[in-house]
Amino acid sequence: MEKVLSLEEDFLLTLMEFEINHAKKEKIIELINQGIDWPKIISFAKASGLAPLFYKNFQNLNIIEFIPEDLINKFRNKYVKTLFENSKKVKYFELIIEELNKNNIDFIPLKGIYLIPTFYQDFGLRTMSDIDVLVRVNDVEKCKEIFLKQDWKIKDIYHTDSIKKLNLSYTPYVFFKDGVKIDFHQNLYHSAARFKVPVEELWSRSKNQKFLNGNSKQLIYEDLILHQILHLYKHLVVGQFCFKSFIDIVTLIKKSHHVFNESFFMELVHKYNCNYEVSLINNLLKTYFSIEIFTQKEMQKLNKQLDIDLIFKSLLNGESQHVKEYFNKNKIVYIPIIKRLKHISGTKNTIIYVLGNLFPSKKYMVERYQIKKKYTFIYFYIYRIFTIFR
Repeated sequence: MEKVLSLEEDFLLTLMEFEINHAKKEKIIELINQGIDWPKIISFAKASGLAPLFYKNFQNLNIIEFIPEDLINKFRNKYVKTLFENSKKVKYFELIIEELNKNNIDFIPLKGIYLIPTFYQDFGLRTMSDIDVLVRVNDVEKCKEIFLKQDWKIKDIYHTDSIKKLNLSYTPYVFFKDGVKIDFHQNLYHSAARFKVPVEELWSRSKNQKFLNGNSKQLIYEDLILHQILHLYKHLVVGQFCFKSFIDIVTLIKKSHHVFNESFFMELVHKYNCNYEVSLINNLLKTYFSIEIFTQKEMQKLNKQLDIDLIFKSLLNGESQHVKEYFNKNKIVYIPIIKRLKHISGTKNTIIYVLGNLFPSKKYMVERYQIKKKYTFIYFYIYRIFTIFR
């Protein structure tokens, strides 16, 4: 599919890369000389969290003189802020790693906390809202005790105590301390997701490695890339900005091309029933980033009915709501509430789950919908019901 891009869209896509070659540098300068709408670039960088990457690319390419001074200052400040915040998060996480290693608890660092030191090697380059870690189900409570001893606050992610007893979540606890947030996962995907990726198989294929100040397990490249794809898909279908994830996948593909086993990867895709999700992301990567995870023609036909151009360009132009509406209209959702019900046994448990999701606690509603006037939270139940069943 031939892409048709505006000047600003072309400029943004060219900048969305960890390592930019000389040819792309010349292209960037050429695009700038044609007259970039800089406010659009600033708006996109702010919404997508890519300002630090853009700043370092301007600096590494030695083209800062071509960029408006106020933009450079804003992007530089964001880079410095990201460097400080990520360094702080790593410092706290290293204390946790020491305790996990001391207690012989296996863990797998995920997404940003793994990718930044391993591939980007610059803690200011990529924003990281929280730290994601996978641990074995049997070690979850042990981890909780470790965090309690280090004075972390623990947040239960369940909407109600009744739902907690059903044990449906793949992230039972979230830990907070001094502005740092750590999510401890016992699984990577919701039990009601359309695709099925058994966490036991991920553990069985994981490898031992040195990580930061200690030792960890790590997903093999095929599992790592598949996880990044499914994580990106989850955010894409609800219209969330997810360009960091696109860049993560592109970087992983380039860095792992010498060891990546495409045949084995495709076996996993078919086995776990995620052909659709992987094919969609692959087509987006091929169209807008000139890179492919696989080339099998039998999978490319899966996404001919999707308007890929509408999806991606809506996000590029800050129209994420259009993407969410598009997926809703075409009945393409991550985890339909009806599918979740199939994983609950008993009438009583079903009623608890439905009512708990439709009418969660006041505290949950205030945090979930960022309600400023707490006494108005009751009106947001109407909005919640509408968005779930529309």
